[in-house]
Amino acid sequence: MKNNPYIWLTVTVALFVAFSVMLAVFMPEDDFPVTDPDADTTGPAFPEETTGEGKPTDTETETEIESESESSDTESSRVDINDIPAGKENKLEITGGYVPDSALVDELTDAIEAFGRPISLFAVDLKTGVAISYNADARLKAASVIKAPFVYYVCRQIDLGKASFDEKLTYTAADTVYGNGTIGKAGIGAEFTLYDVIRHTVVTSDNEGYYMLLRRFGCDGYDAMMKELGCDSLCVSGSRWPKISAVDMAKIWQKIYEYRNETDTGAKLYDLFGSVEYMTFIEDALGVQAHNKAGWNASSFNESGIVDGKKSVYAIAIMTEGSYYNAPKSQFYDIIRFADRLMNEQ
Repeated sequence: MKNNPYIWLTVTVALFVAFSVMLAVFMPEDDFPVTDPDADTTGPAFPEETTGEGKPTDTETETEIESESESSDTESSRVDINDIPAGKENKLEITGGYVPDSALVDELTDAIEAFGRPISLFAVDLKTGVAISYNADARLKAASVIKAPFVYYVCRQIDLGKASFDEKLTYTAADTVYGNGTIGKAGIGAEFTLYDVIRHTVVTSDNEGYYMLLRRFGCDGYDAMMKELGCDSLCVSGSRWPKISAVDMAKIWQKIYEYRNETDTGAKLYDLFGSVEYMTFIEDALGVQAHNKAGWNASSFNESGIVDGKKSVYAIAIMTEGSYYNAPKSQFYDIIRFADRLMNEQ
């Protein structure tokens, strides 16, 4: 065997195949920030719930839900997404009194079918209430999209005086997911202001930042807020990376959009969503600035946010199932483009 190169080649190939299979099976549920969203980066798996100091604790959070103040953006506050039907299963529907050109509907329908993956799609004009839905109630894996509603909750706690942008949070071993983001690279024991933890969680999709926020604020208050808003799929007490629906994400983006005019905290948060550095699928597809939070990993590929278009300001969420690594990204961008065309042609 030692002198037979063919045997060594066979053994090497077999080991490579075995390693690839193990990687596909054990890839964790969470996405992670990389400089290039298309880059292939590996990292250690982690348990669904951490233990000790890193486990989200309910005792750290007040369950009181603050009253949502009236938005100064009166046009967007007229739309109640809870009153908009989510549509039928596997059928594209347009509601709100808008009858689009059939060619536009066909374009979006064809793009969804060409993508060939389970999709939950919902887009709603925040001024007119015109909505596009396709499996809008279906729950698919959130990945980092879930960070948007959680930081919204955190900022509401700041407005209630229960936290401060200036307070210090310490990065611990229990907060580590991959450790390759800005926070992880700073090392165990590094301190960050709450504002910086929020900023890294939003702008670079730092998983360690998200885990630090979970540890600081717990789950109870957040879950209660999501239920109060009619967004049950966004609760995280059962899993920090839940399965969520596109319609629930659109509801939260309407809240985030209105919040920008309510308090200085809301304005700062909205600015952060406009400064996202990684996973800007809406911007890549449309060539315009958006306020967004995407997510991707080995089992999901998602986008959500606010688009201030030529004729329409709308919230959009697209949840899909299947690995980002082999996703037909050009077809995903087609879905975004054709949905945008429908929203702006009404």
